[in-house]
Amino acid sequence: MNKISSLLIAAYFISSCSNMPFEAIAPAVRSAFIGAEKLNITEDFYDAQEYSFANVRIGRNISAILVLEAVIDDIYVWTSSKGEKIHTFNGKIVKTIGLERDIELFNGFLFNFERGHNFQYEVMVSNPSAFLEINSEMSFDLSKKLYVEKMSSKVLSWKYQNIYKINTDGQVVFSKQEFHPSEPAIEMEFYYK
Repeated sequence: MNKISSLLIAAYFISSCSNMPFEAIAPAVRSAFIGAEKLNITEDFYDAQEYSFANVRIGRNISAILVLEAVIDDIYVWTSSKGEKIHTFNGKIVKTIGLERDIELFNGFLFNFERGHNFQYEVMVSNPSAFLEINSEMSFDLSKKLYVEKMSSKVLSWKYQNIYKINTDGQVVFSKQEFHPSEPAIEMEFYYK
């Protein structure tokens, strides 16, 4: 977006907010141009939660808390207040339900953190519907203490990398993953109870 169109949009937005108090305008403009802020999880917030939860951010515009609804065969089902679901296996997104574009990995149970481990996922994506084969290779970045999963699909010429941070208990506490060729990355911070 160039500067002129940004200014026109801002002028229109501000003029249409004439009945809005000034303190409400600044956050609205900030959200429109910069995106939703990542939710800050305080110790009090964590202590007040009854169940494990994930702080999720999709691209720049969506930020939400998803609660751990169930664990079924080592697959964690994280659910939003609006009913969207993200299923993870060892921290990897293996299925989404209720998003604008959903995915399902049919063999996501192959995912592990063994360095140099190569495997191929079979993935169904929606909107548009397609079946993809995605190659994956796992490595460890010692300087950042992160696992890096390099992914590629020959069909779409789609290459990207996912990152995972693990705590001393072997649980994924942070991930940033590409999950659909037409969607921005999902960042997930996991808080276990």
